[in-house]
Amino acid sequence: MGASAPYFVPSEQLSELRSAIKYLQHLGLKTIEQPTKYRLVVDTNIILQELIWLVCNRKDKSARSGLQEVIDSTAAEVFVPPKLIYEVEKHMGSVAEQYGADLACFELEWESYQERLQIIEPDDVLVQELRNGVDPDDADFVALAKQIAAMGIISKDPHIGLMGGNQLSFDIILSFRDFARSKAIELHLKVMGSYLSLGALLAIGAVISGATNGIKKLPDWAKYGSLIVIALAYAHPTSRKKINGFVSQTFDSVKKVSPSILEPIKIAAEEARQKGEVALKKQKDIDALANG
Repeated sequence: MGASAPYFVPSEQLSELRSAIKYLQHLGLKTIEQPTKYRLVVDTNIILQELIWLVCNRKDKSARSGLQEVIDSTAAEVFVPPKLIYEVEKHMGSVAEQYGADLACFELEWESYQERLQIIEPDDVLVQELRNGVDPDDADFVALAKQIAAMGIISKDPHIGLMGGNQLSFDIILSFRDFARSKAIELHLKVMGSYLSLGALLAIGAVISGATNGIKKLPDWAKYGSLIVIALAYAHPTSRKKINGFVSQTFDSVKKVSPSILEPIKIAAEEARQKGEVALKKQKDIDALANG
């Protein structure tokens, strides 16, 4: 028998998983923490680079850039000042000409890209103070980053740092993307484990058949998930009657089935642990790149 396919969860499911985790926490399951969400500012040169890849270099037209995936995953929120909109549209024509591309294609991609950006006007007083720096054109970006307490500004412009901003290299996008992909798998396994993996059958069967030792070996998010499921079901009189009848009729079969149910859950727990370690490493990479 061949090896099983790698477990895959689209990184953009992080957004839905945040809602699921919030609901589990509302039920009392506090063992799954919300993933970190970062704030970033991007410079005009990065957005133009993104558009060039989308229009000129992308092979699969359904593919997203790394930064688009990061935004869609909610691993980071990306903010820009209105000045970026002006600068992109000012230079887009010359960029299209330089790459021999149709300007209409750039405009179409740009219209779609803007939906992913959060446009905020920076504080005018702070902008005016920064205009006395080495590159007044960067004042809006640095002011916005300070205003929203962003991790930094993704830019190729070395003047960002000289203006008092925290310049982030384009490489940090790859770390964010890898963080989002690993975190999505880790949290998907944990959330599904809490909602479904053990379920009422395992919870009741383990209590009756003496399989509690197997449950004790599972991580908290899996153990408590099963208890929530069964507690909610057992609290309802009709459900409680059905559960009691089901247990009395299937006592012997549950004893036999429980070990086989526990095994894939243990495998899923180990997969979640491994992906959690990868996500933690990528998060440390992000922090290291941000702190220079």
